[in-house]
Amino acid sequence: MKRLTAILLAATTMLVSCGDDNAARDATFTLTGSAVRTATAWYSPVLDALVPTARAAAGDPTSLKLNVYSVWLSANADCTGAVLVADNGATPVESDLFTNPDLITGSPAAGTYNCMLIQVNDTLQFAADAAAVAANEGCDDTTTEYTFDTYRDAEDDDGLWNDQDGSAIDATGSVTTPGTDTVVLFITTDTGAVQAGALGAHPNQVVALMNPVVVPTTVTLYWDFTDKVDSNSGQCWLEGAEVGVR
Repeated sequence: MKRLTAILLAATTMLVSCGDDNAARDATFTLTGSAVRTATAWYSPVLDALVPTARAAAGDPTSLKLNVYSVWLSANADCTGAVLVADNGATPVESDLFTNPDLITGSPAAGTYNCMLIQVNDTLQFAADAAAVAANEGCDDTTTEYTFDTYRDAEDDDGLWNDQDGSAIDATGSVTTPGTDTVVLFITTDTGAVQAGALGAHPNQVVALMNPVVVPTTVTLYWDFTDKVDSNSGQCWLEGAEVGVR
């Protein structure tokens, strides 16, 4: 099992670089990151269904690095008509979600948005704690950085994920040999609409948004793998993330 699954924002009249001091001052929307779900999280029942019913996992990641390219917002629950809010350029910004980083900032028009899209690398880099090392084959020590490939070649959903324009994204890599692909996550108040609509998003790249995003605001994307370090084909692995926004 794999599934990245995560948050994005879109919609604006300004393209802003998150490393720009003026952009940071003028931003009306900020996307932060977290490796912990809280009681106030807008939880994703879609990804919850992907949690394995039986597995021999133990221990937590101690770092979790996500690479973010771009964010869009759309007023439409089917995610059509999305407008770019901010873009980190051809080289994504890598952030450790355990440090609660600002992932990207922008200045979209004030309003209510029913869909957020985020363009990211489909691989996550992580380190495992001592409990995970003791319990799982392939987790050799607490200092090694492992790679978790969420969208892989020859899996059931290979080639079925789409981008923000509805074009298919081909998957590369495997459990033992990760491949890096640029993918889009669709976070929407109506998961069925974006799957059945013009963009044809695959369920594995869709996250449920419990409430619309009202700009100006700060939104937190969380990716919680607490006690979900696992072993897969002899590799240190992650399974059953709780992914959503709050």
